[in-house]
Amino acid sequence: MMDRPDILLITVDALRADRFNEETMYSLWKRLYDSEHAIAYTQVVAACSFTTPSMVSMMTGLFPPAHGVRHLTGEVLSEDVEVLPWLLERLGYVTGAIVGIEPLKHCGLDAHFNHYEGTSNPFATRATEGYYTGKLYSRVRRVWREFKEQNPDKPLFYWVHNADAHEPWMTSYDEAISFIDYETNTLVEDLDPDVVIVTSDHGESLGERGQFHIEGGKHGDALFDEELLVPLIVFSKAPEKVIGLVWEEKVVSDTMISLIDVASLIVAFAGHSYGAWQQGALGYFDHGRRWAYAETTHPRTHFDVQPLRTIRSASTKYVERWDGEDLTKYDLVGDPQERRPMQVVDRHERTDVTNAFGDITRWEEVHEAKDLEMPPEEEEQVKEHLRDLGYID
Repeated sequence: MMDRPDILLITVDALRADRFNEETMYSLWKRLYDSEHAIAYTQVVAACSFTTPSMVSMMTGLFPPAHGVRHLTGEVLSEDVEVLPWLLERLGYVTGAIVGIEPLKHCGLDAHFNHYEGTSNPFATRATEGYYTGKLYSRVRRVWREFKEQNPDKPLFYWVHNADAHEPWMTSYDEAISFIDYETNTLVEDLDPDVVIVTSDHGESLGERGQFHIEGGKHGDALFDEELLVPLIVFSKAPEKVIGLVWEEKVVSDTMISLIDVASLIVAFAGHSYGAWQQGALGYFDHGRRWAYAETTHPRTHFDVQPLRTIRSASTKYVERWDGEDLTKYDLVGDPQERRPMQVVDRHERTDVTNAFGDITRWEEVHEAKDLEMPPEEEEQVKEHLRDLGYID
């Protein structure tokens, strides 16, 4: 049994859970079934339907109400929040990250890594220059090998965020996913880490909601499953490090977990002695969560209406405005596409839902994010990046 394995975490922006299949992601799908110790989860609920709060949640093991970062940009994580790379460094790890989207460069996560760099994915020139994955992964290869040469006796945790599945796409969403899948599998073969975890920050709506979502792709304005469910794929040379994963019995699991639980999984691989960290827990990978929480502030940012939040079980989803009004229920078994919203009129059911929201949002220590301050020229660079992504006009 290896003491502390090297861990490579890859997040693919806007990767829907239903796209992890043999047709769209053939390379990683084949690796999953060819590997002795590998498992994939297809009911992983992101904590937010857009990038920054979701990734901060994954790196802190906290839902957005607890860590305080609730918008795409303009906020910085409080320095007193315990963050995954900080804990890993205490466990003897060297930590690094490369993120391919501007908001992740300025949300405060960088302060907690030994090495953290952001690359500005050139979305506006994609039609002529192609996708950025090749350059991104070439950089990852170089940095990974430099880290191992400079720290031969220390394990490495490295996170890479790939934004090439974010629109605009060269041809189609599925084509972008298949390209990233092939390149990601090649990267894994080249680096051969002890543990590889592939997941996403959120899903993507592809026109399912008619006039509410533009044809082509969109996320962040709603909390439907196509925007919240992401895949989680785990490959390990050290399966005995994590008892909570049922390696031999399942290859693809529909057990419902939250993306914040990934932090507990990583610290377990790293040798942390506890089965839970922050609001996440390793046990959920075996028996599932009763509820997963998610939210979005985009309705207020874009349309000046109340933000939304949801709690979701394996069979039911409740969505309400932040002011507690307009509670809507979806039967995910009888209506998996969430086409038939129901109003909650039973007062006992409403009380149970209110208590469930409270259990998640009333965390023992709630943090406030700080306002982001940056030079005017850097702020304009971020705005230009957001225009390319379609977030602002």
